[in-house]
Amino acid sequence: MKKLLLVILITTCGFTLNAQELSKTAQIFVRLYNQQHVKIAKGKMLKITDSTLTLKKGSKKITINSAEIDYIKTKRTIVHSILVGAAPGTAIGIGLVAFSEGGYASGIGAITGLALAGVGGAVGLVSSIFKKSLIYSVGDPVKWKVFKESFSIVGN
Repeated sequence: MKKLLLVILITTCGFTLNAQELSKTAQIFVRLYNQQHVKIAKGKMLKITDSTLTLKKGSKKITINSAEIDYIKTKRTIVHSILVGAAPGTAIGIGLVAFSEGGYASGIGAITGLALAGVGGAVGLVSSIFKKSLIYSVGDPVKWKVFKESFSIVGN
């Protein structure tokens, strides 16, 4: 049991240290919507030109014509924050159940995992309340130009 807790502690610390690295560019996460209010793309902004917006999603680059974009939302959704908060607690619970010898210890592991997942989800919810998502209406060329100039730091 002590070995399991040590492995969990080391893994958690490793994730924390990795999460503290600053990105080398000012990449901002955005979601793009068309005139029908349907999300057409999401990712981190890489480049803005007079007629296109290039996003990075994973290892892929996506270029969207500005004529297809009606508005842009920054930040991620509330659900994303809740799931990211709940994931470590769930992983710890699964680890405790998997490495327990069954019976009472397995039940305690499951309850601990559920409790930690609930606490993590609550923390994610609270943090998302303080993250202000901005909405940019960019449906015409004049608004697109203003948007482009306000994000000139993103690597034109």
